[in-house]
Amino acid sequence: MKHLFTYLTLFVFGAFISHSQVLLQDFSNLSNNSTADVYGGFGEGQTTANTAVAGPVDSNNTVRQVTVTADGNEWKGIFMRPQSHYMDLTANQTVSLKVYSTTAIHLRGIIQGGLSGQATIDDAANTVAHSGSGWETLSFTFTGATGEWSELAIRTSVDAAGALNITAAYTAYVDDLTAAQGSAIPVPSQPTTSPAAPTKDGADVISIFSDTYTNINVTNYNPGWGQTGSVSTNFDPGDGNQAMVYSNFNYQGTEFDATDMSAMEYLHLDIWVASDDTNTYQVTPIGSGETLVDISTTPGSWSSVDIPVTSFTAVNFSSVNQMKFAGGTGESIYLDNIYFWKEPTAVGTDATLSDLTVDGATISGFGASTSYTVPLVEGTTTIPQITAATTTDTSASAVITQATAIPGDATVVVTAADGTTTTTYTVSFFIGMPAAASTVPPSRNTSDVVSFYSDSYTAVALGEYFPSWSEATVTDYPINGNNIWKMASMNFASVTQYGGIDLSQMEKMYIDYWTAQDAVGAKLFVKLVDTNDSQEVLLDLGNVVPGSWQTIEVDLNAQNTANIDLSTVTQFLIDPTTNGGTFYIDNWYFAKGTPLSIGELNESEIYVYPNPVQNTLNVSAGVSVDQVSIFDLTGREVLRAAPNASAFSLDVANLNKGLYLVSLKAGDQELTTKLVK
Repeated sequence: MKHLFTYLTLFVFGAFISHSQVLLQDFSNLSNNSTADVYGGFGEGQTTANTAVAGPVDSNNTVRQVTVTADGNEWKGIFMRPQSHYMDLTANQTVSLKVYSTTAIHLRGIIQGGLSGQATIDDAANTVAHSGSGWETLSFTFTGATGEWSELAIRTSVDAAGALNITAAYTAYVDDLTAAQGSAIPVPSQPTTSPAAPTKDGADVISIFSDTYTNINVTNYNPGWGQTGSVSTNFDPGDGNQAMVYSNFNYQGTEFDATDMSAMEYLHLDIWVASDDTNTYQVTPIGSGETLVDISTTPGSWSSVDIPVTSFTAVNFSSVNQMKFAGGTGESIYLDNIYFWKEPTAVGTDATLSDLTVDGATISGFGASTSYTVPLVEGTTTIPQITAATTTDTSASAVITQATAIPGDATVVVTAADGTTTTTYTVSFFIGMPAAASTVPPSRNTSDVVSFYSDSYTAVALGEYFPSWSEATVTDYPINGNNIWKMASMNFASVTQYGGIDLSQMEKMYIDYWTAQDAVGAKLFVKLVDTNDSQEVLLDLGNVVPGSWQTIEVDLNAQNTANIDLSTVTQFLIDPTTNGGTFYIDNWYFAKGTPLSIGELNESEIYVYPNPVQNTLNVSAGVSVDQVSIFDLTGREVLRAAPNASAFSLDVANLNKGLYLVSLKAGDQELTTKLVK
C-alpha cells in the first residue's frame, strides 16, 4: 500500500505541475520562436513599441512600456506573445501578467490566436483592477477557454465594469507573462543571409523600408485592417541588417505620409519565402485606388523584384499613402528594400524644377508632379503670382506666364541645357474654400439633440473619428474661431461608436457643407450603419451645390426606407458620389421637436462687439435687454447679467480663451450669437 500511495501522490503532483502556470515571456527578446514581435499596441491614443526598456524599479530588468493618453480609440490596448511555448488553457484558464503603475487603473484581458480556430474571448468580466501601488500581478481567467493560444491582449482604456471609455493619461509597464505551458512554438524556415544591398542613387529613390536609404515617415507597419498575422521590422538574418517579417500572413498593410511618387518608374522589393511555399503573393501601392500585381518568388532564397509602376493602373501616384501585400495562407514571408525608383536623368536633359513659389511661398505639395491646384478663399479677386521657378539644373531656363483670371492657369515652361527638352508646369487657381463659417444653428433643448460636430451643441462621445479605412484626409479648419472639418481627397469619411448611438427618437438630421466640387449630377449622401444587425440606409442630401454653405435637413422617417433599427447605429459615413474633392463640414447633428423660440428680436439691430473680445464686451440693441447669459461649449453658464438697458458693457476679462454662446433675452424674445475670446 505504501508504494501505491507514493505512486498516486507523485501522479497527482505531476498532474498539478503540468497544469500550473510557468513563465512564458520575460520580454528579454524582441521576437519569439516564430519571429513574431513579442509586444505591441493597437488603436490610436497611446504609444507602444516592441522595445526593451529598463524596469521602473530594477534598471537591470527589461520590460515593456505603454503610455496611454486621454484621447484616441476607446478600444485601444496592447498585445503580447509567449516566447517558445503556446499558452494551454485546457485545464487552467488563468493567464497572469505583472503590471507596474502608480495610477489606479482597470485592464480588460483578451485571449486570442487560438491554434484550433477557437473564437477570441473578449468579455467585460475579464476586467481586473490595479491599485496603483507599483508592481502587481494581475490574473485573467478566461472561463470556457480550451486548447492552445498564441496571444494575450489587454484593453488599456476601460472602467471598473470593463466598459470601453477614454480614460485619464497614465504610463504603465508590463513583465512576466505566465500561463500553463502548451506545445513548442515551431521555428519557421527563415533566411540566414540578407539580400544584396541596393545600388540606386538615393536621389532617384523613395524608400519605404530599407537600411540603405532614408525611409519616408511610415506611421504604421501593422494597421488594423482585419488581417490575421503580425509584423516584425527588426528580423536580423545574422549580419546586422534589419528585414521585415510577416508571420501567419494572409494580407498586410503599411501606412505612411502621403507622398508624390509620380516621377518614379519602378517598385522594388526583396522577398524570401520558404522552399515549400507555392503561394503567389501580390503587392500594390494605394493612392485613391489599388491594383494587386503578382510577385515573382524563388522559394528558399531571396528574390529581387522590380515592377513597373504602370502595372498599377488604378493607383494615383501623385498621392500614395499606403501599401498592401496579399496572397498568404498562414506562412511567414520576409521582405526588405521596399522602395520606388526611377532611371537617372541624362546629363543636359533635366527640365525639372526644384522649387516653385506662389506669392513668395513654395506651392503646397510641390514634388515630381507638373500640375498643381491652388484653392483660394471665396471672394478672392487678386490673382496670385508665380514669384519664382527654380530649375534643378542651373543651366536650364524657365519662362513664366501668369494667370489672367480666377479661375485660371499660370504656366512655367522649363527648357533643359540641351535646348530641346522641355517640361511645362501648370498652376490652376480656383475658388476652393469658404471665407466665413456656416450659419449658427438654432437653440434647442439638450434632450432634443444628438450632435456629432457643432460649436452650438454638446457632442456625444464617439468611439473613433475617421478610422484608417475611411478614404479622406480630415483636418481641423477653424474660421474666425468656429471649428470646421476639412475633408480633402474625399471618397468617404466615417465616424463610429461601436456600442451604438440611439437615434430612434430623433426626427431630422442636419448637416452644413461647403465645396468647390462642380460635377454635373454629383450627389451627397450620409450612410447610417447598424453593424450589430448588418443593416444600413443611405440618406440622400441631394445634388451637390458648389461655392456656398448649404444647410441640409433630412427627414429620418421618410428616408429610412430600409427601416433599420435607429436605436443602435454604429457607423456614420459622409459619402459623395464623385470622389477626390474637398468638403468642409459643420453642424452635423440629429434633432427632434422644434427649435427654441427667438421671438422677434431683429438680429440686424443687435451689435455684440468687439468679436473676438479681450476684456470688455459691448452690446447695442434696438430694445431693452432683460438678461444676458454667456455659455461655454459644454453648456455651462459662465456669466449672467440683468442690464435692463438697450446699450451696456460686460467685463469678460476672466473668461478663458475659446468659443462661447451669448444669449440675449428681451421679454419673451431671445437671440443667441457666437463670441470668440
